[in-house]
Amino acid sequence: MTRINVFPIRLTIASLIFLFVILGYGVFSQFRTSQLLLSFHSTDIPALQLSSAAIRVMSEAEFLINDANPDHEKISIRALVLEDSLKELITLTKAFPEVSRKFALSSSYVEFQAFMKTDLKGSEPRLLFPRLKNDVQNLFEEYLHKKNEQIKLQVFYGYLAGAIGFVGISFFFFLIYTIYRRYQKNTLVMAQLTENLESERLVTIQSSKLASLGEMAAGLAHEINNPLAVIIGRVEIILDQISNGTATDLEITKTFSKINDMAVRISKIITSMRKISKGATKKELGRTNLVGVIDDILNLSSERLRNLSISLDYTGVDTEIFVMADFTHLSQVLMNLMNNCVDELVKLPVDTRHIWLATDVVGEQVVLKFKDSGMGIPAEIREKLFQPFFTTKEVGKGTGLGLSLSKGLMQEMGGDLELSPDLTQTCFMLTLVKA
Repeated sequence: MTRINVFPIRLTIASLIFLFVILGYGVFSQFRTSQLLLSFHSTDIPALQLSSAAIRVMSEAEFLINDANPDHEKISIRALVLEDSLKELITLTKAFPEVSRKFALSSSYVEFQAFMKTDLKGSEPRLLFPRLKNDVQNLFEEYLHKKNEQIKLQVFYGYLAGAIGFVGISFFFFLIYTIYRRYQKNTLVMAQLTENLESERLVTIQSSKLASLGEMAAGLAHEINNPLAVIIGRVEIILDQISNGTATDLEITKTFSKINDMAVRISKIITSMRKISKGATKKELGRTNLVGVIDDILNLSSERLRNLSISLDYTGVDTEIFVMADFTHLSQVLMNLMNNCVDELVKLPVDTRHIWLATDVVGEQVVLKFKDSGMGIPAEIREKLFQPFFTTKEVGKGTGLGLSLSKGLMQEMGGDLELSPDLTQTCFMLTLVKA
C-alpha cells in the first residue's frame, strides 16, 4: 500500500539546509568580528611603535643632515641608532608584506646598508638621509593606508554579515509560513481525495453487492415462482370444486391457509432482498443476531442451493448470540463467502457438497466459522487471497474484489476476516465484537 504524506518534506529539508547555511554564516561573521577586534588590538599597538620608530628615524636623519661639524664618532652613533630604527620599521610593517618589502628594496635603504658596511670615515651622508627620510615617511603613510583599508573591509564584512543574517532569517520565516500553507493545502487535498475514495469504495461495494444478487437471480426466480405456482394451483383447484359444488369448508380453509403460507414466504423473500440490497451510506453498527442474518440470506438462496444439491448446516450457530455489526455489510460478507463456496462446490460430486456454519465465543469476541467441503485453497495463493483484483476464477467470472471488500467491511465493524491456517479444507473465520 502506497503511503501518502501530506507534509511537504522536500520543502522542509530545503528550509533546514538554508537555516544551517545561515547559522554557518552567522558563526563565520562572529569569527570575522572577533578578528576585527583582534585586529584593532594588533594594529593599534604596532602603529604606535611604528610611529615612535619613524620619529626616531626622522630625528636622527634630521640631525645628521643639519650637523654642521660631523665627526666620525657622531656619525657612527647616530647611524647605529638609525639602523636599529629602520630594522624595527621593517619588522613592525610585516603585517603588510608588500609595504615592508617595498621599503626594504628601496634605493635609499639599500644605499644606507651599503653605507653602514663602510668604516664611515670621510663619508658624507647628507645626500642619502633626505631620501631615506622621505621613504620612511612614505612607508608610514602606506602602512596607515593599508591598515585603514583592512579595517574598512572588516567593517564591511560585519555589515554584510548582519544584512545576510537579517535577510536569511526573514526568508527562513517565509519558508516556515510556506511550509504551513503547503501543509494546509495538502491536508485539504488529502481530505478531498479521501472523501472521493470513500465514495468510490461505497459505489464499488454496492456494485459488488448487486453483482452477488445477480448471481442469485435464477435462484430468486425459483424462490418466488414456486410459492406462486402453489398459490395458482390451489386457487384453480378450489375454484373447480366450488363450480362443481364439491367444495367443503375444510378444503376451503386448507386452501386459504396454504395460500397465506406462500404469500408470507414471498413477503420474507422480498424483505430479505430489500435488507441486503439497500445502499448503506455510512457504517451503522447495531445489535445484530447472527441467525437472523443467515436466515435472510437463505431466503434468497435456499432454492439455488437445493437445485445444486448443496446442503447448508448452521445448527452450530448459537441462536442467542448477538454481535455489534452493520446488518447490510455483514449480509454482504456472508453472501460473498457463500457465492465463493458455491462456485467451488459445484466442481465436486453431488453427494459431497456441504457448507457448515458454527460460532465460538472468545472473551468479548464472537468467531463465526464458514467452512465448506471443497478441496481447500493452495498454500501458494493464500497470501494473495485478500489482495484486490486477485481471483482464481476464469476470466469474466470474477472481479477479484469480493474478499478484499469483505475484509475491509469486517475491519470497519471492529472485526476481521481471516482464512483458517490449520485446516486443509476452506474455512473462513469472521471475528465480530460481542453485543
